[in-house]
Amino acid sequence: MNAYPVPNVTGNPSGNWTDTALNTERQRKDSIVVDFVPADAHHFRFSLLNYNYDDYEPHFGNFNTNPRIFHRPNQIGVFHYT
Repeated sequence: MNAYPVPNVTGNPSGNWTDTALNTERQRKDSIVVDFVPADAHHFRFSLLNYNYDDYEPHFGNFNTNPRIFHRPNQIGVFHYT
């Protein structure tokens, strides 16, 4: 029973525990594209994509004892030749 928080609200018919916390989410998306055309028949392209996603959800699973933390960095580099 120690996994459940101690009651901190009295006289509330919907429950006897309440808590507040910030749910933060940050995203960043960067794109770099370089095109090089040395002749009409040749086309080179280099693409670099950077996507970062950070998420903090403090009340994942109903209580604040097990927060969900996401840190998902993604980088992609692509070289095209036509």
